[in-house]
Amino acid sequence: MIRRFLPAVALVLTTPAAAQTGLTFTGTVLDSCTVIAGTPGVLGTANGNTLLSSEVVGGIPSLATVAATGLGYELSVEAPTAFDLAPAGAATGTTFSASFETSGATLVGRIVAGLTASVALGTTFLTVDAEAARPGDVFPAGAYAMTATVRCARP
Repeated sequence: MIRRFLPAVALVLTTPAAAQTGLTFTGTVLDSCTVIAGTPGVLGTANGNTLLSSEVVGGIPSLATVAATGLGYELSVEAPTAFDLAPAGAATGTTFSASFETSGATLVGRIVAGLTASVALGTTFLTVDAEAARPGDVFPAGAYAMTATVRCARP
């Protein structure tokens, strides 16, 4: 009976050991602040068609995501300065404004366009509202579009 097991033991002793090694991966994350446009906003009408706004019934704010991999960045929104698309004469007497608020890594309540907020490290969700007002006159019928500009930069 002993002889039967000897060849098996000899085979195990002569099998080479398995080799292993660790493989290293390296990379670099660059210091940046990136704004990724999300859902476009929708303008509703109010005040007898003298106001186009994302904050009134039928309006929807625009959404964006801000990814900051470094500190020291400031977030701001610039109000539209003109219509990108509008019927003739619609811009006469029109004033534009915008505001924003954030959630996620950066928690900031409503801030009006032109002011800044410090951006925290990580992912921040941005909600932007915009409006065009034409006090004393109605907006003519037609399609409208305007652009608020979001910036994430170091001061």
